[in-house]
Amino acid sequence: MKQIIVGFSLLALMGLGVGTLVQENQAHPVSAPEILSPDSAPDHAYGHVVIHTYDERKQPIDIAFDRIPHRVITNQKGSLETIFALGAGQSVVAASVSNKYMDGFDPKYTANAKLPPIIRHEFDRETIVMYEPDFIVGWGSTFSKGALINTTFWRERNIPTYIMASSNRVKKNAEVEDECRFILDMAEIFNQRALGESYVREIRTQIREVCGRAREVGEHPTVMVLQYNTPAYIFNYERQWLVGDMVERLGGELVSGEEHTVNKEEILRCNPEIIFVMCTDERDRSYYEDMVRNDIALNSLDAVHHQRIYGLPFTYVYAPGIRVLDGIRYMADCMYPDLHAAPK
Repeated sequence: MKQIIVGFSLLALMGLGVGTLVQENQAHPVSAPEILSPDSAPDHAYGHVVIHTYDERKQPIDIAFDRIPHRVITNQKGSLETIFALGAGQSVVAASVSNKYMDGFDPKYTANAKLPPIIRHEFDRETIVMYEPDFIVGWGSTFSKGALINTTFWRERNIPTYIMASSNRVKKNAEVEDECRFILDMAEIFNQRALGESYVREIRTQIREVCGRAREVGEHPTVMVLQYNTPAYIFNYERQWLVGDMVERLGGELVSGEEHTVNKEEILRCNPEIIFVMCTDERDRSYYEDMVRNDIALNSLDAVHHQRIYGLPFTYVYAPGIRVLDGIRYMADCMYPDLHAAPK
């Protein structure tokens, strides 16, 4: 049996605050919102669409649309890239992306439209009002005190709000199917059902093929998922997190237990053979991998001896939306190097 560990700090990502409005690839502030003309945004009737989502208290609610929204606000990369991947990027008038995740927008998702103005931290209510949105998509933390207050404020003004189920433990047991549901919901809202279904079909097919090949060779690695906030404080991602479900759907077995934190003695006891270290994005994998490789207390681990330590981009596994497909492919390559070419 093999074991996988994952680590990285997301505490800074959860911080709230008003950021500076910047245009992507520009260094100077944007003083006013960039307004899309009616001719450049989808604005036609398409029937009555009802979508199931959550409010800020994590309670189920329904939102309804009688036309495609064309003044959309998004929070974080997962929702923004998903809407772009569905060919509706021109509908987004502004987005907030935490400073650490500003770079690295994948052109295969965002090449079909110009990126909107980007705010480097959480939106505040006054900024959102300035944009006159007709739809807001975000995390649970998007609708909190100091940010957008709550979902009721916006829905009372006939502005639908959508909270991603895998963010901020909105749904207790997050699953890959929650990301599939998010993609299908956005596809329904933006009248791109066939495209959304094709993405979801690709996600499910990828998982099915990996699991099938793994069964053929009899490989079922055991897995731990960790996050290094500091060398002394290691967060443990157990089954209830999306990444835990991804591991299990790919044929792995989580051995992390139910504790939110673990110490190094517990990691040594598990003796992982494969280690994922959570990283900010694809560019800083080696930095977080070295946190494990160079930790003297962990140098007896099989993962260290076999050089099977891999950085795992945070945007692949935390409310990733369309990026869940990248996460599945990457994790499969790491878990089954004999079936896939393991990433360097």
